[in-house]
Amino acid sequence: MRACCGTAVRPTSSSSTAIRCPIRLRCGGSGACRGRRIRSRSDSSPMATRVRPEDRSTSPGQTADMERSIAISSDTVGAAGLYSSVVTTAPGARTRIHHHGGCETSIWIVSGRARYTFGPSGLEEEFEAAAGDFVYIPAGEVHVEENASDSEPLVVVISRNCPGSVVHYLDEG
Repeated sequence: MRACCGTAVRPTSSSSTAIRCPIRLRCGGSGACRGRRIRSRSDSSPMATRVRPEDRSTSPGQTADMERSIAISSDTVGAAGLYSSVVTTAPGARTRIHHHGGCETSIWIVSGRARYTFGPSGLEEEFEAAAGDFVYIPAGEVHVEENASDSEPLVVVISRNCPGSVVHYLDEG
């Protein structure tokens, strides 16, 4: 909840130009909502939410050498079309051959080195990514993610345009 004034606000700097409340449309700029607390959505829909590390849903990843810490999903915050998690992969570990159906995936390499293979079977092409890099996996792209280090864990932040962890395996893992 936040307060809405709907009317001109005195400038906070040396500027002489008054600014308007950014949510002034709630009262049309009339000032009728001055001091009132408002909600931007109905009480039943999700609101802006902070998810602390201790609030995340932790589960095994695709293998025993992976840990998934889910921050944003339909289960954790009621997201309708977004999934975001932190995944830690042990040195040398890799996923099975898989894809994420109709979901696009963005991966930010927080620390470590990752190797991605992809193509019709998931193994035809390859590249490595290091800390600071982003990796984009198109919807339906068959791929494998591997920790390219034999000594350091790989930590990544994964975001997808789907409400949960969608994984379809192509091999007999």
